[in-house]
Amino acid sequence: MHDDDLLKKPAGCEYTRFTLILAQHRHLHSHMGIIMGFIIDDAGLWPKIIGLEHDIPLDEKHCKYF
Repeated sequence: MHDDDLLKKPAGCEYTRFTLILAQHRHLHSHMGIIMGFIIDDAGLWPKIIGLEHDIPLDEKHCKYF
């Protein structure tokens, strides 16, 4: 997809493609926050924040769900 495509509005829609993509990301992020809230409350487990500087852990030592 090119930058110009992001500024186009799908047929019959008042929003641009960029706005729709951003809205979907925001919607998913909201649900993930709700889910994490339930996990923290129920199990006392907090998400591990690795940021952009660290590799994603792929072994049982660092993540008990693999």
